[in-house]
Amino acid sequence: MDDWSVRYPTNTEDVARVIVEIADRYLIAGEARVSMPKVLHFSAEQRFTKYQICEVFAEILGLPLSGMVGKGEDKEAKTARPYDTHLSTKVLRDLGVDVRTVDFTDWWKREMKAYRR
Repeated sequence: MDDWSVRYPTNTEDVARVIVEIADRYLIAGEARVSMPKVLHFSAEQRFTKYQICEVFAEILGLPLSGMVGKGEDKEAKTARPYDTHLSTKVLRDLGVDVRTVDFTDWWKREMKAYRR
């Protein structure tokens, strides 16, 4: 399991809330919106590798990870993968958009509570 490249899992509820805030800002701006940013990025700030995400799920579900091994960068892969694809939320913050997100572990504890062993 990939334990090298970094991801920033983002809850869809946070994405929806941010989209609504963006729409509100642009609607309120009226004519001034033509000078507002055309490209905006949003993602959570919590960093995880795929392996770390599996560790969180295993903990939440009470399952072992004994058969899973974290692997570093695959230097012989035919396709180069980026190490870190973090998206900057600076422009959103500058617009006054709330870019806070739900904690990844709390989010999945809530969603998976019925499945714990």
